[in-house]
Amino acid sequence: MKKYINFRKCAVICFAILAFTGCKKFLDEKQDNSFTVPQSLGDLQMLLDNYTSMNTGYPSQGELAADNYYLATADYNALTDNSFKNYYTWQADDMRVTEWSSTYRTILYANTVLDEYHKFIETADDQVTANKIRGAALFFRANAFYLLAQVWAPVYDSSNAASSFGIPLRVSADIGVVSTRATVKEVYDRIIADAKEAAGLLDTVKPYPNRPTRQAAFGLLARTYLSMGAYQEAKLYADSALTLGSTLINFNSLNANSTVPFARFNAEVVFPAISAVSVVLTPARAKVDSNLLRSYHINDLRRTLFFRLTNGNYVYKGDYNASNNGTSYVGLTRPELYLIKAEAEARLGAVEAATSTLNKLLVTRWKNNTYIPLGGLTQAQAIDSVLKHRRKELCFKAARWTDLRRLNKNASSQVTLQRLVNNQPYTLAPASPRYVFKIPVKVVQLSGIPQNP
Repeated sequence: MKKYINFRKCAVICFAILAFTGCKKFLDEKQDNSFTVPQSLGDLQMLLDNYTSMNTGYPSQGELAADNYYLATADYNALTDNSFKNYYTWQADDMRVTEWSSTYRTILYANTVLDEYHKFIETADDQVTANKIRGAALFFRANAFYLLAQVWAPVYDSSNAASSFGIPLRVSADIGVVSTRATVKEVYDRIIADAKEAAGLLDTVKPYPNRPTRQAAFGLLARTYLSMGAYQEAKLYADSALTLGSTLINFNSLNANSTVPFARFNAEVVFPAISAVSVVLTPARAKVDSNLLRSYHINDLRRTLFFRLTNGNYVYKGDYNASNNGTSYVGLTRPELYLIKAEAEARLGAVEAATSTLNKLLVTRWKNNTYIPLGGLTQAQAIDSVLKHRRKELCFKAARWTDLRRLNKNASSQVTLQRLVNNQPYTLAPASPRYVFKIPVKVVQLSGIPQNP
C-alpha cells in the first residue's frame, strides 16, 4: 500500500500541474500495475485516512489577504517569498502553486477511490463498507472544490454564475483527461450534488476524528448555500447538522493562560481541515488587527482564549488544530453551524429564532452569569449582530475572506480593505477583481486554461 500511495504522490505533480493539457510522455511510459492499482476496500480506506493528504494542505490565500491581522514593516520586508508579499498587498504576480497542487491532490485521491471502489464489492458487508467509503470520497472532493472556489473562482452570483469561469472540475482519476474551467454554476452544482450524496452514505458518528460524517456533509451544504445567498437551504442544512450534534464548549472551563487552550479534535470540531503552512500567519509575524480586538466585550472570554499579548502585540492562539504554527483552520465547527443558522433565520425574517440561536452560542462564550441575552432586535439589527459575531467567532478560520466576498455584493455591508507597507498605502475595493486570485502561472502556461483577470 505504501508503494501505491507513493506512486500517486508522483502522479499528483502531473495531475495538478501538467495533466491540465494531458501528459502524453507520462502516460506512454509503461507502469507496474502493482504500484498503481489498489487491491481491496481496505486499501481505499487507507488512502482516505492519509491525514496529511486528505485533511491538510488546503488554500491559505484567503486568510493571508483578509483583515484579521497585519504585518509590521520589518516582518513584511523580511519575507523571502514574494508570493506572500503579494497576497498581503493584493498584488497579482508570483502566485504559489503549492496550495493548488495539494488540494487537487486531495481530489485525485478521492477520485481514485470513486473510480475503484465498486471493483471490490462481493458481499452485503462489502456493499455497506463501500457505501461509507464512497460517501467519504464524495465529501472530500466536494469540500476541496468548495475551498478552491473561495480563492480561484468569483463569488457565486445567480445573475452570472452560468457564464463566469470557475475552477477545473476533476471528477476522474484519469490524468490523461484534459482540464477545462467549469462555470461557477457548474462548480457549485457539483459541490452540492457530491455533498448531498455523501450525506446519504456517511455514518452519523465518526469512528476516527479525521473522517467525515453525515453532520460534516450537512455542514458543508449549509456553508455552501450561505456563500450563495440561498438562506432557506442554508438554514435547512444547518438545522439538519445541529440535530446530529449541537454540544458547545463552555469557555469558562478552559484555561485562558494556556498558549494552546483548545484541544485538537475538540468537542466543537465537525470535520478537521487545515491549510498549508504560511510563514506569514505564525505568531512571530501576524499581529491581530486592533479593530477586531476592540470588538470583544470585556466579559467575552474569546478575547483571552483566542489572543495573547506577546512583546507588546496581540497574536492569535485560538487554533482548533492546537498548533498555532502558521496554518489556518479551514474545517467545519459547530459554532459555525450555529452562526449559519442564525444568519439564515435573520435574513428570512425569523428574528426571534435568530436571536435565540445566537444566544445559545454566546452564553457559552461569556464569563459565568454575565451574559445578557439578546432580544427585541429589528431584522437589520439581528443580521448585523450575527455578522459581527461571525467575525469574532470565526476569525483565523478561513471564514472572513468568504464573508467579505459575499457581503460586498450589498452596498450596506461593503468593506474597503487597507494596508500600509513601507509608507505606501494599498487598497482592496469591494468590487475589485482581486477578490479572485490569479491561477498559478505554471498551471496556466502548461494547460492553456484562461487566467483570472
